Amino acid sequence: MKVCVFVDVQNLYHNGGRRLRYDVLRELACRGGAEPVRLNAYAGLDAERAERDASYRSGTRAFHHALREFGYKVIIKEVAWYTDDRGRKTGKANADVDLAVDALEQTAGCDRVLVASGDGDFCRLVEALQRRG
Repeated sequence: MKVCVFVDVQNLYHNGGRRLRYDVLRELACRGGAEPVRLNAYAGLDAERAERDASYRSGTRAFHHALREFGYKVIIKEVAWYTDDRGRKTGKANADVDLAVDALEQTAGCDRVLVASGDGDFCRLVEALQRRG
């Protein structure tokens, strides 16, 4: 049995997954002796903050290194900053489209696909993957 895993790191982090055990997530996906074919983790990076904040920079590097040690391919999306009508700055590192396209393109031959996110928008992706079998 072959398995593909796609993790929306930023969404999970901001919705209660700050201490998510990515090694356990991999074990869950690969239960029953399944072979991991693809382990993608989509993570945001605030490059401006990383330049000026050594603690953020080292923490981010350590986190990405740990993900790689667990076998994940880390796909980094840089944070883009926007100012709304009220003058508030908002950062977005939206990897949703990347994750969805990769899942549709990279799951051929997989028996099991795990999409880890707290984002309900991925329901359509899951339905599309189910229709493909």
